[in-house]
Amino acid sequence: MIYILKNLKSFIKNNTFIFVLFLLCQFVSVFVMFFSYGIIHNYSNVQKEEVLKSQIVEINFDESIKLRDLKKVINRLGNDVFTPLDRISIMSFYNGIPIVFNMEYDNGLTFSKDIYYENIEPYLFEGRIFTEEEYRLGKNVAIISLSLLEEGQYEYLGTIQVFDNEYKIIGIEEDSPQSILIPYISAPDELDTIAFVLNYKYLPTRAHFLTMRDNFLEVFGDNVNFPEFQTLDVEEISFFNTISLTAIVIGLLASVNLAVLFRYILSTRRKTLAIFRMGGCTKGKATATYIAEILMISLPVFFVVLLFFDTGILPLVDNLFPHMVNAFSPLVYLFMFIVYTGVVCLVLYLMILRFVSRSPVSLFRGGER
Repeated sequence: MIYILKNLKSFIKNNTFIFVLFLLCQFVSVFVMFFSYGIIHNYSNVQKEEVLKSQIVEINFDESIKLRDLKKVINRLGNDVFTPLDRISIMSFYNGIPIVFNMEYDNGLTFSKDIYYENIEPYLFEGRIFTEEEYRLGKNVAIISLSLLEEGQYEYLGTIQVFDNEYKIIGIEEDSPQSILIPYISAPDELDTIAFVLNYKYLPTRAHFLTMRDNFLEVFGDNVNFPEFQTLDVEEISFFNTISLTAIVIGLLASVNLAVLFRYILSTRRKTLAIFRMGGCTKGKATATYIAEILMISLPVFFVVLLFFDTGILPLVDNLFPHMVNAFSPLVYLFMFIVYTGVVCLVLYLMILRFVSRSPVSLFRGGER
């Protein structure tokens, strides 16, 4: 211990500038480690908040359009556009009777399981809902409201005519206004359509919004009312990624400089080490002595930076990075202390071991062997 303290005193007195640089590298390394972790934690939480925001977007038309034109837009959009969507709804009419399509994307457009299993199937007066095969293949089957049945025009397991298409009635829906449910694929192109509703399960990207908007405007022009809706802030994500990457690079450079600086210190002690080696000092003892010297510098620096970061920096950046404060706790600081100490010891141990493994003769001469 006495020898270690003498080494530190000699280090500070004879190599003051190098000692200051050594402290600065340690300070930067610890600070960047804290800051990088905080930024990544903040970014992760911001991204989760943004992604998990659901929303409903209604696209309507000044004058009704034909379903064929809406199908054209849906086909042009491609499958990737449906990924953020939980449900797609289309409102059409035939002879004043609403025909509603509630769909989801599951390797192709099929009926919305949430709507049909939870809001329709339990309230069927008679019959059943569609099977997935019927919906995907566009079979001519229909579910109608009980009010239509009571008018005497239709009967269960009978048929209903929608333009030139004839549909078999497989289910009667109770407690609903007049309506007809048929598979989207088999729906007549001539159906008048007034609205297209998108239920997002998480926020889409801006590129997704622009693709949707441009396709609708190209086909329907001024007739479509396409609203602005909330999208994922890709620029903010890029900002956090850039800061995180920069912080990590700075931390790595500071660690490399730390090793280089201590290597220089060891080179000034090579003759002293040669004498100790000839006097019986083992490589293990010499290595342990140098690592203990490093830790006597590193540990106080770590706790000084921790105090500075926790009481000085976190309150200042709370408005810019609101989730950073919650990233840190005594347990997190303890874990980071163990990681930091372990990395410093490992990196410098490898460098010190190579140095103390040199023969006394080479240490006197200043060579590498």
